Amino acid sequence: MYPAGGSSRLCQRLADDAGGPCANRQNPITAKWNSEEQLLQWREAWAETVNRHLEQSGHEERIDHRSFADQGKDEQPTIHEGVAARIVEKKGGVSERCEINRQIRADNKLLRELKALVAKLAESARDAVTVLARKLETIRANMIGSFYALRHNGKRRSEAQKYLDQAVPLYDRYIALHEAIKTHKTDLRRLQKEKDALPVVSIRKRRDLTSQIEETKVEIAKLQKRKKAIMQKCGKTDHAGMQEIQKQIAAAKVAIRYVDDRQIVIHEAIAKSKRSFLDLLKSPEVYDLDVLEQERLAVRPDAESAIRSGIKEQTDTPIQEQLYIDSLNDVEKSLTTHEKQQLKKQIAKEEMKKKDDWIR
Repeated sequence: MYPAGGSSRLCQRLADDAGGPCANRQNPITAKWNSEEQLLQWREAWAETVNRHLEQSGHEERIDHRSFADQGKDEQPTIHEGVAARIVEKKGGVSERCEINRQIRADNKLLRELKALVAKLAESARDAVTVLARKLETIRANMIGSFYALRHNGKRRSEAQKYLDQAVPLYDRYIALHEAIKTHKTDLRRLQKEKDALPVVSIRKRRDLTSQIEETKVEIAKLQKRKKAIMQKCGKTDHAGMQEIQKQIAAAKVAIRYVDDRQIVIHEAIAKSKRSFLDLLKSPEVYDLDVLEQERLAVRPDAESAIRSGIKEQTDTPIQEQLYIDSLNDVEKSLTTHEKQQLKKQIAKEEMKKKDDWIR
C-alpha cells in the first residue's frame, strides 16, 4: 500500500521523467558535484596536501595540479605511454608513443635552453637600445634555428621516405616468398607421407608422387634462392635479421609522421617570431636604426653561437654548414629589406610630424 498521497506523487515523478514541467530540473548537489569548479577545487586540495607532506618529509620536489598552459609554460606535455609501449621498448622494439615522448623531451630541452638564453641576455642589458638589440638578435637566432630544423627535418624525412621506398617492396616480396616456401614445404611433407603410405606394388602412383616431390623440391629451391637474394640486398642472413627490417620500417613511418607534425609547429613559430621582430622594430626605443644595427651586430655572435650549440645538441650531430648558411638566407628573405625600408620611412614621417607640431 502506498502512503496517503504517495500514488499521486509517484505519478507526478513519472510524468516529470517522461518530459513533464520538472523533467529538466537538476539536483543542485549533483550539479555542484559534477561541475568543473568542484573538480579544480579537489585537484588544488590534493596538490596542497601532497606538497605539505613532501615539505614535512624534507623533499624539495613539489607537484602542480594546473596544466602547462595554466602555469604559463610553453613546453609541450608528454603523452601517456602505457604498459604495452614499455613492453615493446623493453624487447628492443620501437614504440611510437615512446618515440614521440623522446622527441618531445628533446624539443622541450632546447626550448628551455633558448628561454634561459633570452632571460640571460635580457638581464645583462643596461639600456633600452641594447635590450632591444638583444631581443631582436635572439628572435633572429631562434628563426635561424627554426629554419635549420625545417631543413634538417625535411632531409630526415626524405631519407626515411627513401628508405621506405626501397625497404617496403623488398620486405613485402620477402614475406610473400617466405609464406610460399612454408606452403610448399607443407605440400612436400604431405606428398612424402602419401608416398610412404603406398605399398611397394603401387609403382605408377609412387612414380607420380616421386615426380611431384621432385618438382616441389625444385620450386622450393628456386624460392629459397630468390629469398636469399632479397636478404642479401637487405644485408641480412636469416629471418631474424629480416624482422629487424620490419622494425626499421615501422620506426621510419613513425619518424615521418612526427616530422610532418613538427613542420607545422615550426612554420607557426616562424610566423610568430617574424611578427614579434617587426613589432619590436616599431617600439619607441627605435630612434636611430643605424645605432640599433650596430648594437645588433655587437651581440649577434653570442646569439648565433648559442643557437649553434642548441642546434648541435638537439640534432646530436655536427652542424651542417651548408644547411646553416641556407637557414641564414631563409631568415634574411623572411625579414625582407623592403619591410625595413618601409619602417624607416614611417619613422622619418613621424619625426617630421613631431617637428611640425613643435613649430606650430
